[in-house]
Amino acid sequence: MVNDRSRGQGPDTTADAPPGERAGGVTLEAFAAMSRQLASGSDLAHTLADGRLTLDQWEDAVHAWTERIRMETSVARRFNHLYTHIED
Repeated sequence: MVNDRSRGQGPDTTADAPPGERAGGVTLEAFAAMSRQLASGSDLAHTLADGRLTLDQWEDAVHAWTERIRMETSVARRFNHLYTHIED
């Protein structure tokens, strides 16, 4: 049986990512800020140095948060809010 949420219907009953929660070792707030930096043309090495992350840690965070964002609409909404309200 397929539940309504898997078809994109019905309310999202998943919990939002609480502030400070980590996926792949990185908070959603840091992930949004670093994603925004990279999207605005920042150098990856500089962004990782600012975030005190290795490339492996960043890749783990990208995988973990991307999956959470894809599966949990509340997390996707929180990421979108954080990403769009970060000052350049």
